[in-house]
Amino acid sequence: MSKEWSFNGKTYPSLAKLVEAEATNGNSYSCVATRIKKGWDLAKALAEPPNKNTQRSYVINGVEYKNLKALAEGLKITYHAAVKRAHRGWTEQEFVHGKEKKAAKAVVPKEKSIVGNPIEVGGVLYGNMRIAFDKLQPSCKYNTLRKRLHEGWIPDEAFELIPRVDGRSRRAKKIVVGGESYSLEGAALKFGLSAMTISTRLKRGASPEQAVGLQEIRRGELKTLTQTLATPRKKTVYCVDGVNYSSVTALAKAYNLPYPLVYNRIRDNKWDAERAVKEKISESVIVNGIEYRSALNAHDMIGQTTLATFNARKLKGFSLEVCLGLEPLPPLQRYDLNGKVYNTLSEVAEDYDLSVSTLTARLYNMSLEEAVVFKPMNGRYSAVVFARDPELANTAGTFYFVRISLNDGILHKVGITKREAVHRFAAYQVEVICEVKGRMIDLHNLEQRVLAEFADLHYRAEEEFDGRTETFQLMDEEEQEMLVFIQENAEALL
Repeated sequence: MSKEWSFNGKTYPSLAKLVEAEATNGNSYSCVATRIKKGWDLAKALAEPPNKNTQRSYVINGVEYKNLKALAEGLKITYHAAVKRAHRGWTEQEFVHGKEKKAAKAVVPKEKSIVGNPIEVGGVLYGNMRIAFDKLQPSCKYNTLRKRLHEGWIPDEAFELIPRVDGRSRRAKKIVVGGESYSLEGAALKFGLSAMTISTRLKRGASPEQAVGLQEIRRGELKTLTQTLATPRKKTVYCVDGVNYSSVTALAKAYNLPYPLVYNRIRDNKWDAERAVKEKISESVIVNGIEYRSALNAHDMIGQTTLATFNARKLKGFSLEVCLGLEPLPPLQRYDLNGKVYNTLSEVAEDYDLSVSTLTARLYNMSLEEAVVFKPMNGRYSAVVFARDPELANTAGTFYFVRISLNDGILHKVGITKREAVHRFAAYQVEVICEVKGRMIDLHNLEQRVLAEFADLHYRAEEEFDGRTETFQLMDEEEQEMLVFIQENAEALL
């Protein structure tokens, strides 16, 4: 229930109504509320003019620049770059020479608790598969090792202590036509078809003669391509108080908890779902009637601003709602931008060929300097793009499934690129889980199939980078499920 406010002998049902009736000198609700939180007297908070000077000067190498435009010209960088560097709080040295890349910190492996089943490899019993992997260090990745064991390899073969006895590849499959045995490549050469076409027809239930084109395939006789794909994965269910949740995201949302908190409790602390959501947290704040464990937690859950914008607005004393981007920056009596003074946002919008509504919407999560130069980025590849550009659709590309280190922590990402995945994210620490080569249009279809299948595990990355919408936070078993799904669908689609 809203608190009633009294002023000059009148009672108002809320602070917003009080500000609307009594505030002077252009003071907004956000401005007055922030002042009261800081301990200002109510009458002074309503009457004191807001700070009119929004201009900031910069001193670099002893030279003072009165605004970002002058700074950009002086340092011979773009205005957009100057805005970004100022917004991120770069130091004088960083403005001149750029941000120094931090050397990768040496990671000291933590002592692993023994979780999982013991496994015997080479006559030695290890506490679990991970311990054996770290000790024996086979040339494959850990997930590849897990897949080998899942497919029936004996441990000594999977860990590469002995050669794989039955290690024939998919390409070594045989097909018998007219009493003669062919490899898929041999049959393709003999009958003038691709090996993939023959393989796909066989999977759909065709006879060898139908697969190589010697017998007619009647309409509806074979299974559809969709029916030949991997059987639906068995999804992990998180049960609390008799209610099943299909993902950690859904579980966290149901209990109004930050996703990273619940995710880390289950994945790293090995807590069960009930403890992960019921363990008490502290330092709470209330936003729109919902309690969060801290202001930063509220930003993680409902914030619309970047973390840098959130912290910058907190330092300037804005209300939590403004810092989160739930309310726009409060209106000022004057705007100093790029060396020019404006009296209203309408004047700013007109000068930068923007609508007032667009500019106001951007001010929810950007500074004014960012808002006027912001250029939205749409997805680069889509079915429409490929339809318009057949040459691009047939260009060779790469589908990637990677782990990428961001401020959010470790995220999983899928996507397509004409480059190698490691080059696609050269500025980040990336671990490639798998890559698939093929035509861009086929890779796009594979990507869409993966996004649809694992939509319940989607997690939008907080840090702004191109392609941050195709990100997930996966448990080990979910990562393996996605890897298997990608491999099996890739074989059918490409």
